[in-house]
Amino acid sequence: MLKRPLASMKSTAYKVLGRLPWLIPHLVPLLHPLWTRSQVVRRRKILDPATREQLRKKLELRPRVVDIETSNICNARCTFCAYEFREKPPRIMGLPDFVRLLDRLHDYEGMELSFTPVVGDPLLDKTLVDKIRLVRQTGIVSSIAFATNLLGLGRHDVRDLLLSGLSWMIVSTSIGSRDMYRRIYGVDRYDKALNNLVTLLKTNKMLGEPVRIGVHLKCEKPFSQVYSSPDYQRIVQLYGSFLAIADDEDYMNWTGLIDESNAPKGVGLRKITPRTEPCEQLYSGLQVYADGTVGLCRCVDVNAKLAVGNLFRQNLRSIWEGAEVKLLRDKWTNGIVPEICRTCTMYSPLSTYIERQRRTL
Repeated sequence: MLKRPLASMKSTAYKVLGRLPWLIPHLVPLLHPLWTRSQVVRRRKILDPATREQLRKKLELRPRVVDIETSNICNARCTFCAYEFREKPPRIMGLPDFVRLLDRLHDYEGMELSFTPVVGDPLLDKTLVDKIRLVRQTGIVSSIAFATNLLGLGRHDVRDLLLSGLSWMIVSTSIGSRDMYRRIYGVDRYDKALNNLVTLLKTNKMLGEPVRIGVHLKCEKPFSQVYSSPDYQRIVQLYGSFLAIADDEDYMNWTGLIDESNAPKGVGLRKITPRTEPCEQLYSGLQVYADGTVGLCRCVDVNAKLAVGNLFRQNLRSIWEGAEVKLLRDKWTNGIVPEICRTCTMYSPLSTYIERQRRTL
């Protein structure tokens, strides 16, 4: 029962620290145990088997999220990413192909649509703004989003991007040290990343904040050196909230492709947990790769090992309700776990996903 009060206190503290960033190095070490508790505490409501099965069947009726990879190319070489293991050739999806895919999404309405690729950066697609506008004009999605390292922001008019119909954006970056940025992101472009973030936040604020922007920081320990840096303090004040830094639970092993040596200094990887039931990825939505291949994992399947169709040849409903999807789910239910899933640290049991989504089902 403590989850809501603790989460509310955390949100308030974030906003207060955004106004008084000079307090962050002093207060965060004291508040961190309380914030950690707010993440751990859960309401102890266990769904009975019949209710859980009923909700599972509702999940099977429609995909909730569709990710469309219009670019599988990246302009960074992050140590924590599996980009170097990508087997598919580099590709930017042209507008004609995108329109073809968009026409096949009309089977379901109210989905969330993301332009986030499994690996790559959407801002390298120069027609991204046009594609966002096309999606918004269809009226078939509830939100449009993507994640980016922001290095490619200069390829677009920032105002046009923010007013395109985009709902939210996640920025992955490192703040506090040029050398640290180069070690983590694999490129010497700290100044560009920082200036692009400032431009994005200022423009969004000037326009009345039409887009929700999240900033996910990847930094080396000790984090105290980041909190005290002038660049971090400047961004926090501009953002209006404390910015947390990714820790052990936020880094994955990419199905075993990378290990702890790839994480930022002093940071580990999420641990492998038992596969007790199907993973939520089999029920949450679909990943559409740049060549039209559709996969059932939107999280870590770099090379489409869990492919279930191709949207250039099929419509969305025939894939979501098709035999390939059913086969993968049945195998998981019977304990036959796909090879790439056996050591994946991002595994999340279906029952946990059902618990999170039950109010919207």
